[in-house]
Amino acid sequence: IEDVTERKRGEEALRRSEESLARAQRVAHLGSWDWDLRTNEMSRSAELCAIFGIRPEPKYSPPDELSRFIHPDDRDKMAAVFNAAVNEGRGFQNEYRILREDGSERILFSQGEVMQEQGHPVRLVGTVLDITERKGLEQAREASLRWLSAVLDQCPAAMMLVHGAHGERIEVNQRARALLGSAD
Repeated sequence: IEDVTERKRGEEALRRSEESLARAQRVAHLGSWDWDLRTNEMSRSAELCAIFGIRPEPKYSPPDELSRFIHPDDRDKMAAVFNAAVNEGRGFQNEYRILREDGSERILFSQGEVMQEQGHPVRLVGTVLDITERKGLEQAREASLRWLSAVLDQCPAAMMLVHGAHGERIEVNQRARALLGSAD
């Protein structure tokens, strides 16, 4: 007879920890992956699979299963980022697009690091964050600012916009420039 109480407690703590990590990744929409360069197998989190729009099984796969989703215009840049990370043994950050099987395009931000043994790269580990909505909001904001600038510039009244509490930046429209005699 063997007392396995401590082992069972450890297994339960590990299960709760894994559930907590999966929940945190789902809430943050942050996936993770671990690529073993020796076996060329990649493990991936359930949230990474959700981001790519694929089934979470199998848990291990060759990296090219995910790389096939990378937008054709971004593949060379992505390969160069990974190759530089492996060859130089350094971390990386990269923004790229994927095309999911349902036809939707997503914008992702990935970062990771190289794990080495005896000076040789053996693994790449990293995260993937879906930034599609943020990028859409940034583009909408930029378009709104361009529109507002065009409207103000064409306004027949002289207008001056002062940015910041201490006037760090001042903008004037065409009418104000004409009245003030300023070339700004």
